[in-house]
Amino acid sequence: MLHWATLEGQPGQAVALKKALFSAYFTNGQSPEDFTVLVQAAQSVGLDAQRAAQVLENNEYAQEVREHANLFIRSGIQSVPAIIINQKHLISGGQPVDVFERVLLEIGAQAKDQA
Repeated sequence: MLHWATLEGQPGQAVALKKALFSAYFTNGQSPEDFTVLVQAAQSVGLDAQRAAQVLENNEYAQEVREHANLFIRSGIQSVPAIIINQKHLISGGQPVDVFERVLLEIGAQAKDQA
């Protein structure tokens, strides 16, 4: 659903959908496996309910989502947060500011060397 909302929705709708899904689960105790809950959440943020149901019923983006998940697994992500920069640099887990600074400086130096 979030992948679909990112691709087909308006700017900000995927984030709004994520918040609606969190609220459905954590606040209202609704199951994220229930298509009705998912479609209602999509509709609550202005996404087309019929299209949401169609996406779910046909597993339209299942392969793409699995590929993304496999990319993260292959990248060695084992904790959250996990920050991936330029699809190839991983900062895993909660890190202090100096780690981010060092990594960004290294990426910048690499980019400069390649230019």
